[in-house]
Amino acid sequence: MPDEISHHRQAKHNECLLAEDILSARPTIYPDWTITIAFYCALHLIDAELAKHHKIHSFDGGHVQRRRLVNDHFMGKSRRAIVHYNSLLSASIRARYDCVHLDEQAVSNALRHLHEIRQALS
Repeated sequence: MPDEISHHRQAKHNECLLAEDILSARPTIYPDWTITIAFYCALHLIDAELAKHHKIHSFDGGHVQRRRLVNDHFMGKSRRAIVHYNSLLSASIRARYDCVHLDEQAVSNALRHLHEIRQALS
């Protein structure tokens, strides 16, 4: 499974995609993809934290197991990331599966959650 450096590299790669004109224009015509990519940036930041500080490099339970690991292992400053990660996970599920109109506020909220996760884990 990927190590901490690989997760950080993937998070950075995803963040570069978020900065592309087609997604960074406000308002974007692809709010669902902006939210989804923001979520996957956060996911790799979370996985990097699990790999670095908790030596957890592999798990099979997907989002459910990751949420459990985060709740069990994140303490102190990194604990703040949990609320933002869970909110971003919910937003990305809505964006990917619910086929609803997502407005600029939803995009702003997703990007704010990503920023807060980055801050909590730095």
